[in-house]
Amino acid sequence: MTRVAALDINETNAHFVVVDQTLRRTTMVTAESLKRGDDEDLPDFWNRVRGAMPGAVETLVCSADSKKIATRLIHFPFGDQRKVELALEFELDGQIPYDIEDVNVAWCRVDHSRTSTDVLTGLTPKVAFTQWLDALEEADFNPKCIVPPASSLSELIVSRTPEPIAVLSLGSSESHLAVRGSGGELAYARSIHYGGKRLESFLCQELKVSREELQRFYNGGDEWASGVPINQLPNFKTAFRRALEPLLSDLAATFKVLPPHFAPRHLLVTGSASRWDGLSEEIRSHLDLDVQHLNVVESFEKVEIGLPLGPEFAVSVGMMLSYLRKGRNQPLNLRHKEFSYTGELSLYRGEGIRLGVGFAVLFLLAVVGNIGEYYAASSVEQEVNAGFCKATKQIVGREICSPEAALSIVRDPGGVDSSLEMARPGR
Repeated sequence: MTRVAALDINETNAHFVVVDQTLRRTTMVTAESLKRGDDEDLPDFWNRVRGAMPGAVETLVCSADSKKIATRLIHFPFGDQRKVELALEFELDGQIPYDIEDVNVAWCRVDHSRTSTDVLTGLTPKVAFTQWLDALEEADFNPKCIVPPASSLSELIVSRTPEPIAVLSLGSSESHLAVRGSGGELAYARSIHYGGKRLESFLCQELKVSREELQRFYNGGDEWASGVPINQLPNFKTAFRRALEPLLSDLAATFKVLPPHFAPRHLLVTGSASRWDGLSEEIRSHLDLDVQHLNVVESFEKVEIGLPLGPEFAVSVGMMLSYLRKGRNQPLNLRHKEFSYTGELSLYRGEGIRLGVGFAVLFLLAVVGNIGEYYAASSVEQEVNAGFCKATKQIVGREICSPEAALSIVRDPGGVDSSLEMARPGR
């Protein structure tokens, strides 16, 4: 049995799910959300998250710092993957404000044909990524995979319809967007610096209500503010629409620049801030998309759940599904090259096999060489013996094929039998 945890963590919130995986089934152990206290230091918060997580977690998948990650969709006019690998860093070098040697680049192929290739890249400065790793290690986290929060959301789509579908996770402090291509692959992913807190702040200011009143309405839906239900205030819809404008404008710009074959017509909404009444309608009217709420429990396929799972677990469930299906090959895994996870022997399996095969080939070549030398020496020895046979017949009149015996006769002819009279030259 292997215990796997997927942790969606940032500076203010953490959501994790833990499962036990065997050959026959996968069972969820727990799922928990934690919020950083107002006066709580970040290291203390992350240590509290680690303490809340069950022990004996063999495999951890963790989110990266979305504020330090950029994604790029790059098109190449050729289909040779080797050429893509060689041209990728050259292509990126002119698009980012860093030297390419100072950037951790993860990429995955999202579309491919004989004449073209589309690649999605995730980029983060190596210094920032090292700091993120160090902070995780200080909290006793040693993740096997670190991925952008948005990159795994496409795993939540259960529809098998061959068409692009987008998933939006509206979180507390930031939102994440992923697009699944018509072939089922991740086509695009990015994070948007807009979340439920920004929405709440704008509504509180426009509606002249406290955050506590807004939270009560948000959680229950029937609470009153100043004697009137909040969603019935005269300017509520206008304020709600204006509060969503930054998010909706960002989404519209993103969908506009996507290649036509990646442009979605359907959007699934999830995340902790997706519970707002009227959210789907506003997105639908602004973007002209079919908008539906995503059920995280239904997305958690082939996993025995048995516990409630709200939309706030969307990112962590997506990361869990991505790892269970693809392992360390999940899209945009930033733990590679010099940042590779070093805590598991299986990571060296490919290199170890190559080294083992190399040594085996060298050993076989050495054995074959020795055998060849042995047969060559035997052949030479046979030729020498044949030469002695011929020479001794001419000298003593009889074949003596043993070099030692022939030499002793030549040196001491008196010791030869009378029948072996030495042949004299000229006779």
